[in-house]
Amino acid sequence: MPLLKGIRYSLLLVGCAASQGLAAAGVGPQASEAEALSTELTLAALEAQVLEKDERVQQAQAQLEGARAHARAASSLPDPEVRLGLQNLPIDSFALDQEPMTQAQVTVSQRFPAGDSRAIAERQAQAQVRGQVAGLVAQQQQRLREARLQWLRVWRAERDLHLVREQTALLETLRDTEESRYVAGRSSQGSLALLEARIAQLAALRMQRAGESNTARATLARWSPAALNAQWPVALPARLRTLPTTISLDNPEIARADAQWSAAQAAVALAKQAYRPQWSVSAGYGYREDRVDFFSAGVSLTLPLFPDQRQDPRLSSSQANAQAARWHQRDLVASLNARKAALLAQIEALDQRIEHYQHAVIPALERVVQLTSSDYEAGRSSSAEVLNARESILIKQRDVLDLIAQRGEQLIALNEVLGETKE
Repeated sequence: MPLLKGIRYSLLLVGCAASQGLAAAGVGPQASEAEALSTELTLAALEAQVLEKDERVQQAQAQLEGARAHARAASSLPDPEVRLGLQNLPIDSFALDQEPMTQAQVTVSQRFPAGDSRAIAERQAQAQVRGQVAGLVAQQQQRLREARLQWLRVWRAERDLHLVREQTALLETLRDTEESRYVAGRSSQGSLALLEARIAQLAALRMQRAGESNTARATLARWSPAALNAQWPVALPARLRTLPTTISLDNPEIARADAQWSAAQAAVALAKQAYRPQWSVSAGYGYREDRVDFFSAGVSLTLPLFPDQRQDPRLSSSQANAQAARWHQRDLVASLNARKAALLAQIEALDQRIEHYQHAVIPALERVVQLTSSDYEAGRSSSAEVLNARESILIKQRDVLDLIAQRGEQLIALNEVLGETKE
């Protein structure tokens, strides 16, 4: 199992307090009270807006309502038929009272589908409704995944901006110190120029990360216009930090495949009913001028005498489709299980790397910064050594941030595979 309990996310997720002076080694200062009170766009709030406003989700909802309406009519009888006509009308006079067999007829007939076709059609329609329900959940899941990834990209860019701003402030302090040393004849122009160049490079990096943040924010604005200017939480939400409590498949695509297989099985049953006759009953009334009226009743049925030309091919086709649906279901389950295992392995590997960085690499670099800063204050090292030490720890802090963001992406993918959609 991934090393969830042993990993410290405080360096990058909760804004630990900044170290002071030249011994600074933390990722960044704790969020200010004003920042905490500002409007934030949490992941949960974004998810609610996606489910409420997304057009594809609304489309899937409309398709579900259509499938439910269709299911309600699936088991009903066909509409009765009414026939109006004239029988035995003489063409020499077109008179209704000239011939005794001339009559005006009204006939009502009702057709009954073969065998259990109505009940089977209802089962098939209900299976299609279940497929549409699963399709709606799958569409919700897909759109939530897209929104979560964009939200995470903004978080990644904003946290990186925080790191870069912290490093810039430290280098500016070091530059001021170096200027004082230069005035006192204890430093060189090259050292000052190197610091200025590094500060300019950090400014370029800030521009890059700000552009990435704005791009992701613009994508999120289709669901939440507030994303353009909202504050972003410092800490990742639980969904992007911890594994789901239940690692079992409840993917809507599996439910949809199950529904498709059930519908295909119902189609096979319907094809078998076609070997049985359809029935129709009728009743008629014949009106005659000045004579006794007629009443008639009858029963008719179809005769499937040539099944090799009609019923057999349809049954074979439906059976092949059912078998294909079954294989698709099995393949989907196997693929999702393999994907789940791969994602869990990737998350575990990321956990180990984050653990190593936070408990071995970064503490060692913090020690280097402390020693280099002490030597610099005592005049035993140059500003270039302090600069290199600080840049080394910044690089590793950004590496950890990348790993945590990658881990969040893997958790998003895992949640989709498992079928979870809510916090």
